Amino acid sequence: MPVELDESPEGDLICQFPNAKKLGGDKDELYVLEGFLDADECELLIKKIRGGRIKQQKSNAEYQADSNNLGLEIVPLNQSDSISKVVDDRIKEYMGVTVSEPVNIVGHYLAPELHQNETLNGTNDTAGWFYTVHLNNVEEGGATKFVTASTGEIVISAKAGQAVFWRGSSDDIQYQEQSVTTGEKFIISKQWPGFSDKFKPHLHKYIPAFTEIGFEKFQVPSEIYQKIKAFYQSNKHLEIDEKLGKRLTSIKKNHPSSYLELPDVLRQEMIDTLAPMFEQWSGQKLLITSIYGVRSYKKGANLSMHVDRYRTHIISAIINVDQAVTKKWPLHAYDHFGRLHRIYLKPGEMIFYESARVPHGRPTPLNGKNFANLFIHAQPVGWQLYEKALTKLILNKTAVEQVVF
Repeated sequence: MPVELDESPEGDLICQFPNAKKLGGDKDELYVLEGFLDADECELLIKKIRGGRIKQQKSNAEYQADSNNLGLEIVPLNQSDSISKVVDDRIKEYMGVTVSEPVNIVGHYLAPELHQNETLNGTNDTAGWFYTVHLNNVEEGGATKFVTASTGEIVISAKAGQAVFWRGSSDDIQYQEQSVTTGEKFIISKQWPGFSDKFKPHLHKYIPAFTEIGFEKFQVPSEIYQKIKAFYQSNKHLEIDEKLGKRLTSIKKNHPSSYLELPDVLRQEMIDTLAPMFEQWSGQKLLITSIYGVRSYKKGANLSMHVDRYRTHIISAIINVDQAVTKKWPLHAYDHFGRLHRIYLKPGEMIFYESARVPHGRPTPLNGKNFANLFIHAQPVGWQLYEKALTKLILNKTAVEQVVF
């Protein structure tokens, strides 16, 4: 959702969870995020949990009795399944976890015959982050009850695809999976006990999200695109090799990219034409900080995943000027739900994206002769105080600064 930056931050920034609804009081870190998984993903995970239950019951004659004592069935998932890895990566990307961990998503099954213990559970003896996703709508019952130190009781009904996550310990957040009266309840869960470096988010997770998804594709207005294309075609023989470090490399021996500077008149025409579109999309009054000239990626080039500079490159655009490819070359980008997308541009198309927050890149080598893009970067008006607050997070080692481009 669009963010108001009229009141600039005076204290420490907090980690941002786009599209999630915060529940409880100011000190409670309890969130609900609808639409984290889609219907097909939920159905596939339910199928995996059903299969795991059958296998587990066959291998343990006393399993049913143990399950009744627990009030739910804990079903280990096959950690080599692609769906488990996809969901695990999505959770880690959304939460901004900075370390690589083994897949440890666990399935849970609740039904009327598994009567829930009415005792509230402490989250853990060691405080940490806890993440659950409901996989189905329960016919009756099966809500999750939370009791927080500052707010009291909060009841969350199960809803397919909905994530519920919280940070706390047995001292400040307790919870209980209430009994299922009719039907079944399927959940997956993941947790990171302890507040160590594992929970130190990347800096880009503290940057506000200005749109629901984080990027959107548009057609470049015809008049300005024709001017850009004509300039490029007439002057591309003047391109010079770029030196951009280790993030842009090539599997070939040739230089991975070249660069063509733009004339000031064309830059200003681009600002006049595109800045209003930029502002309407982002919901922010913007200051254009850079219009990078035409970068021509060459055969074999690949650009590793990264975020852009948090000081100046907050909201950006990529315009595809020209391409000569054997195979389409996608931009990889994570949206605000942690989902990975592959975005394809044709000449005359552009993508607006929140470049300081959305990890993006072109990690697959270019199969073709040339792929020419033009870049525009902007920051919201008044961003300087946010920049200071973000720098403070780095100096205090509260956040990890991700390598930028």
